[in-house]
Amino acid sequence: MAKRVIALEGEKIEIKDKRVYIDDLPLEESYKVHSDTRVFKKEGNAVNGDAIRDNFGPEVVPPGHCFVMGDNRDNSLDSRWWGPMPLGNIKGKPLYIYWAKDKSRIGKKLGP
Repeated sequence: MAKRVIALEGEKIEIKDKRVYIDDLPLEESYKVHSDTRVFKKEGNAVNGDAIRDNFGPEVVPPGHCFVMGDNRDNSLDSRWWGPMPLGNIKGKPLYIYWAKDKSRIGKKLGP
């Protein structure tokens, strides 16, 4: 499954109420999707660790790693759950959109 690199080694990542911040600056993410209107807090209404889905960190990405997240944020098992990913695990770059909520994007080429 493809994930998007969100933060690189040495960068601080924090998620506050589903909004991603890198080194305390909000990350602009036109591609992300939230299918659940609920926001789980670190204390209170979270069940089985669900709070990290919507509120995470702050955490500094260690050397030799990156922090990855899926675009379907409310239904993605990613670095919020299993931690920073070793850079050696990156196998390539996606070339085309295979599936998207906006069906007109399916089959579009990514990047230059």
